[in-house]
Amino acid sequence: MRTVLKMILFAVVLFPVTVSTLSARPVKVMTKNMDAGTDLGFVIQYLQTNPLLGVQLTYQEVLKNNYAVRAGALAKEIVEADPDIVGLQEVTLWRTGPNPANANTIVADQISLLLGALAALGQPYSVVATNTLTDVALPLTAAGTPAFRWTDSDVVIVRSNLLPGSVANVQTGLYNTLLHLPSPFGTLTVLRGWISADVTVDSKTFRFVTTHLESSGGLYGNPDVDLIQAAQAQELVQILNSTPMPVVLGGDLNSNATHTPPEQTLSVKILLNSGYADTWSELHHGNPGFTWPIFLEDPLRDHQQGPKERIDFIFERGFDPVSVDRTGLKGLASSDHAGVVAVLKN
Repeated sequence: MRTVLKMILFAVVLFPVTVSTLSARPVKVMTKNMDAGTDLGFVIQYLQTNPLLGVQLTYQEVLKNNYAVRAGALAKEIVEADPDIVGLQEVTLWRTGPNPANANTIVADQISLLLGALAALGQPYSVVATNTLTDVALPLTAAGTPAFRWTDSDVVIVRSNLLPGSVANVQTGLYNTLLHLPSPFGTLTVLRGWISADVTVDSKTFRFVTTHLESSGGLYGNPDVDLIQAAQAQELVQILNSTPMPVVLGGDLNSNATHTPPEQTLSVKILLNSGYADTWSELHHGNPGFTWPIFLEDPLRDHQQGPKERIDFIFERGFDPVSVDRTGLKGLASSDHAGVVAVLKN
């Protein structure tokens, strides 16, 4: 017995780093664009010529979506991946009403459907932050009644068993540089922003940030929109640089990391040049890892179906990536975007 105890003591003294490493648990993070159920192509196409038609066609698209089924599919993705924290973009609340000032009847509430589906699968998640972005109510007829309302948000959720105490210093904000679209309804401002939170997993604290940068100029037919996105990326770097602790950024940057057109904007390079590592590139050299589009909703965008761009990312600073994978590419599609899941240690 004394010999055995001496051997154990010798091992602990000689290999303290190994023992400590075995007790540390890596962090698992996920990003996913939930997909509003429309590419908003009809609204953009007809904004100047026949805006009511654009709103009506978009409304029909939304009614054809089975948001509950899609939420269930995404819940299965999340349960299978089992991330500690998830950044969600394009989390949409669709509503109608008798007029734009009173459009409060819910047609689809994506975050409520997702949380319910996760709870039903026995792995509940909790919302720690919501950043409400563009909120626009537009008439469906020339008389102004009824109305159709679109509310876009970014949301961060964490596994409920990590609470309380695992998330602190939650902040949200809007970018200063935004897209303004003139229309017969008045100028429509597309709000984009970010969420940050300090997350502690197994005594390791890091800052998690999620964002959804402006779509590239290809959607709006205006290349100057790419400059708006790049300006938002510059603002994002300042936000990420505001802490010395390790950082994880998960989001839809609308900036294509691969050689394929059309969304080869500056945002990815801005982050890379600022010292943030693209986890997919770190671990999947030569694999493009396309994340969008899994499918198309409206027929006005000129590109083929099937993922051909990588615009969804997990960037890190101060971590050692263990693995990074895509979700949602097989079976029932929960979104037109694949999710990205990364396991990180530091």
